[in-house]
Amino acid sequence: MCAYRYGYKYLVTLFKEQDSGTGSGYGNYAGDYSSADRILASAIEMKPTREAITVRAKTDTLEPRGSEMLAGRKGGTVTLRGELTYLHDIMLQGLFSKNTSPYQVQNVKNPYSYEIHQFFTDDKKGNVATGCVLESLNISGESSGAVNFEAVFRARTIETEVDLATGDYAAYGIIATPSAKTFLVGDIQSINLFDSSYSSFNTFSLALSNRFVNDNALYQNSFVKQRELLEAFSGEATFDTNYDSTNGWFEDELISPDVAVGNIDFTMSDGTHHWAVETNGKITGVNPADPERQIFNMSATVQLMADNTNPSVKITIS
Repeated sequence: MCAYRYGYKYLVTLFKEQDSGTGSGYGNYAGDYSSADRILASAIEMKPTREAITVRAKTDTLEPRGSEMLAGRKGGTVTLRGELTYLHDIMLQGLFSKNTSPYQVQNVKNPYSYEIHQFFTDDKKGNVATGCVLESLNISGESSGAVNFEAVFRARTIETEVDLATGDYAAYGIIATPSAKTFLVGDIQSINLFDSSYSSFNTFSLALSNRFVNDNALYQNSFVKQRELLEAFSGEATFDTNYDSTNGWFEDELISPDVAVGNIDFTMSDGTHHWAVETNGKITGVNPADPERQIFNMSATVQLMADNTNPSVKITIS
């Protein structure tokens, strides 16, 4: 009889590794759950990948043969999605390879790596990904809904249907998950767009990503990826907001050649915990408001970039 997996009868946990790809090394996972190296998500996707190597020797036939292509390096991706809370600051640590607030781009080459578990609560089995480094983090929200996140990790190895009730995982158990209020778009405070104050966003998104050294440039003589090296950081912010009669029509200022870079600042709050987001960048697209034609909202896209005094993005937690 087949035992099918369906629905969301699982927990998602994340442990910082002692060394990339070696696992967390904690042993007592349940006892360590109170640490900050944990996260919950509404959904998770684990996808093993396998590179293909084309060999030089050909079969000289029109039909491809197995001898012309071999299996290459193994890897995978892990995608987490859910509603953002203050507990998700571990994502910021993974993105910026920094343990403490404020979180911003660091001059480092070796990113933090994590072990991620998809723990099935009905039979204490799970899928385990090791050597996971955070490649991209998207934070977005719309109208009065929740602020959502999507995080994509590069994984070194992915094992499926691991028995998490024996061996090194014996103390894992069924974990009591902490609860936290979700950040809501309607509760976003102190919105400042290029030195103009606004009361609310209709929609917003913040796309942050790390770029890694190309796999082929690392010359790793292994079928399992040995390391990831950071090459660059990039980011983009978008927003849509209502026309503000107090500030008037200020899009001319945004697209003026005299304005090289500017700021988009706002604070997400659940009433107790606060994430103050500061970004610096250049406008790359504007859809202006035009009250005379009954267009009362404006939107813009900003490419994040640092200057001599401001980082491209800084997130301070309090």
